[in-house]
Amino acid sequence: MAYPFVEQVSGDRIQVRITDTEGQMPIIKIRGYARILVCGTVLAVGKFAVEETKNMYFRYMVVIVALVTVGQTKAEAFEESSDLAPIGNAKALYQMCLSNAFGLGVPYDWQKAISWCQKAADKGNAKGQVFMGRIYASGNGLREDQKRAAAWFQKAANQGDKEAEYELGLMYKRGKGVLQDQNKAAVLFQKAANKGNAYAQYELGLAFEFGNGVPVNYKKAAEWFQKAAHSGSADGQVFMGETYLKGNGVPQDDKKAAEWFQKAADQDNSEGQFAIGYMYEKGEGVTRDNQRAYYWYLRAKKNGYSLPLDELLKTVAAKLTFQQRLETEVQVENLKPVKQ
Repeated sequence: MAYPFVEQVSGDRIQVRITDTEGQMPIIKIRGYARILVCGTVLAVGKFAVEETKNMYFRYMVVIVALVTVGQTKAEAFEESSDLAPIGNAKALYQMCLSNAFGLGVPYDWQKAISWCQKAADKGNAKGQVFMGRIYASGNGLREDQKRAAAWFQKAANQGDKEAEYELGLMYKRGKGVLQDQNKAAVLFQKAANKGNAYAQYELGLAFEFGNGVPVNYKKAAEWFQKAAHSGSADGQVFMGETYLKGNGVPQDDKKAAEWFQKAADQDNSEGQFAIGYMYEKGEGVTRDNQRAYYWYLRAKKNGYSLPLDELLKTVAAKLTFQQRLETEVQVENLKPVKQ
């Protein structure tokens, strides 16, 4: 079981130390929508997204919801929420949801978390409504129901919640739970993107790149990919690299393309790993280096790159000495999973 302890609070940025019972996990930086409540002591309650992650679950669920405390035990934080929950305080109901969902102050109980979240959502809590939307969309704890998911996202989006706008935009884009409508999807992505949602910024970039719901506009696509990339979106970084590689909406620049591909690769993004491998193989934007190319192609394959790489790996391996191949293969084999 991992417990969060606040290291530093500054504006809307919170640095938290996540440790297991042996204290083995490192400090990770967390970007949050933090609400600091002063109730005798300070309680930080919010919805937080791990910056340094490429975990697919977090990528599509968008956020990790966490309850963190400053100068308080988890039990005390739970008691403050539980005192208010019975009288129907929507924020307290949502905090009870988080407490049960993550075993903070109480034993972990997913079904109780859903029950508390349902109550918070029914009371109009936007975060609770987003939570319920994700539960119905994923079928994690309740029967999957895309229409109900869309309905909950719509309720939260009506309150201006950027996560809900992003999630509802995805549903319109894919035609899940609603009739497919690229125009509505683009409008919702625009709203969420304007509020700083990196995933919506990436989706809006795609919309302008391919003309989904908006006219094709490579310059605007590049602008939104860049915003997403600077916010840490690995997908945005890959597309920013491709934008510079092709010169779509920006001056063509192999060096900048390689820099963005490298950033995505460092986040364990297989597309970025393949792309930077290609740049090293061809010597585009970086000094040609077949051993580095082999390394990144191996990483991409290990991470499930979408296309077969066996023949390409054989071709590049043939350009290396036996010692170079062995060193690279051992290095990749011994890599530890990126901390999520």
